[in-house]
Amino acid sequence: MTNSGTLNINAGYWVFNNTLNNTGTFNLPAGRTAYFTATTNLSAGTTLPRCRAIVLQSGA
Repeated sequence: MTNSGTLNINAGYWVFNNTLNNTGTFNLPAGRTAYFTATTNLSAGTTLPRCRAIVLQSGA
């Protein structure tokens, strides 16, 4: 997946099981979590405003 815009995680959580290339914004309101289980490239321009939790998991 490639994201250069805004990704809003409004309910529950997101699990990224495939390669993610990001230069955009992740909006994670209170109580939301993003799990990255594959290759993740958070390049220049990536922002995580109001971020509560990010889980980087290896070997998933």
